[in-house]
Amino acid sequence: MSAAHATLSQRATQGTGSVDSVQILKGLLPKYEALVETPANATEPDTDNVTRFLTLHETSVSLDETQFQAEEARFSRLRLLVVESQAKLMPVSAYLARFERGLRDMSKQMEDLQSRSNSLSQSLESAKSLEVRLGPIIADISVPPELIKEITLGTVNTAWVENIRIVAEKSEILRQHDDSAALREARAVLERLTLKIVERVRDFYIRQIRFLRRGTVLSQVVQKRLLDMREAYTFLYVHHEALALELRQAYVFTMRWYYKAHFTSYLHSLQKLKIHAVDASTLLGSDDGSDVRAKSFFGAAKRPQGLSGMDYVTLGKRAGILSSADHTVLLAQIAENNPMTYWMETGFRSFNLAVVDNGTVEYLFMADFFQPVSTEALEGLFGTVFQPTFQLGALYTRELLESHDAYGILLCIRVCQALERELQSRRVPVMENYLNLQMITLWPRFQQIIDQHCESMRRAATRAALAPLSVVPHRLTQQFALFLLGLTKLAIEHAVEPLSNSVTRLRNDFEAVLTKILAGFGRASNKEMFLFNNYFLILTVLNDAEGALAAEQCEHFKMLTDAYTPGAR
Repeated sequence: MSAAHATLSQRATQGTGSVDSVQILKGLLPKYEALVETPANATEPDTDNVTRFLTLHETSVSLDETQFQAEEARFSRLRLLVVESQAKLMPVSAYLARFERGLRDMSKQMEDLQSRSNSLSQSLESAKSLEVRLGPIIADISVPPELIKEITLGTVNTAWVENIRIVAEKSEILRQHDDSAALREARAVLERLTLKIVERVRDFYIRQIRFLRRGTVLSQVVQKRLLDMREAYTFLYVHHEALALELRQAYVFTMRWYYKAHFTSYLHSLQKLKIHAVDASTLLGSDDGSDVRAKSFFGAAKRPQGLSGMDYVTLGKRAGILSSADHTVLLAQIAENNPMTYWMETGFRSFNLAVVDNGTVEYLFMADFFQPVSTEALEGLFGTVFQPTFQLGALYTRELLESHDAYGILLCIRVCQALERELQSRRVPVMENYLNLQMITLWPRFQQIIDQHCESMRRAATRAALAPLSVVPHRLTQQFALFLLGLTKLAIEHAVEPLSNSVTRLRNDFEAVLTKILAGFGRASNKEMFLFNNYFLILTVLNDAEGALAAEQCEHFKMLTDAYTPGAR
């Protein structure tokens, strides 16, 4: 192999030309080495191959002597530079060797850490799995110190009720587990907290009931506070039913006293109203001007005198009390100091509207707060509270019935019917019995007054003072027409009630009175004219009325008018 290199080097030095010999040699040497590569089982290079290579790749390149020396010097410098670099790289090589040993040590440590990390991960997964299973149970049954402090020392309000929910939930969870030693301590803590909650709830309700007793706070304010704490009463009922029932009874009797006291005071204020005096002098056909003062259970009412029969029978705007959009009651201060004169239905409406409004509030409160087991139980509680108030209303109604005001009594009946409809819309039927009893009291008195009107007209027919001087409509006819108009305006469509029979009875007696008055006329034509004028006046007045009862009366008097029309016979 060295001989071949020598031959090749000799050929290179003998050649001449302008081509760079070094570059040519760099290009030929790889081909030469590949061609003359000594096989593994050969001891000497194949000289024939060398010869063939030199023959095949003979070149005419020749190198200039000066150029060759320059290249040789350059290679010498490069050789020195390589030697110097190798000397400088020896420490780096040693450092890299040490670094490699350090990496091997670190790798072993990392493998150890990896093994320990895997072990810790497995332990952590086991701990997490255990926490997932036990965490909710521990969180559910554990009682934080803050909860204990809030229950024992916190202010009892709507926010405090949240503590009751937490204790109830934890107690329910504990009931679902066995009585193990691990849970026994938590159960004992919750039992003590339950007793503390019962104690604080009891004190809260007693304090609210005392506010009602003092009268310094409106009942609606106290009821709102109690409703905000409704869950506390439910908790108390579950854990101490006897105490809860005692507190309910204390509330019921307190409100019984509360409403009786306030409505008695309000009724005394209504007694100071100036009421129109409607006495026997206002009966149809009566000319008696005597004053009839009504004595009452609460004292004598202030009633001005001077109301004539003609003034009374004009209904005017009295029916507006039924269609008024104002659902407020007459205030006690106004009733005591107002110099105006009112009709009897004003005080009746104010008192009973106040009863219905307060009763509605109380009924809904007891249904929502106490939540009785049945409707009968709820009505029993409500009856206990409002029985004295209903008695006051009955006494007040009986006092008003001493008047002869048929309009007023009929308007009171309509007020009761309107309040019944209002109770039905509110779905509070518990006071319908009270209103029905009021109407049971009012209807007989109304019929009684109608009877008095009929009797007064019968008496008037026998008095000489009623003898007509002409065929013009009689004064009694004017009163009767206006009174009949007022009654028909207060009628209810398609209602079966005593009003229709009372109107018919009143009308028949009036016609009998006119028949008796005819005895004062001599000529038959004057009698017919008299009857025609009177019936025509009634028909004219009734034309302003609407409704079935008014239409019935108009039809009746139209028939009479047609029958006595002059020249009709």
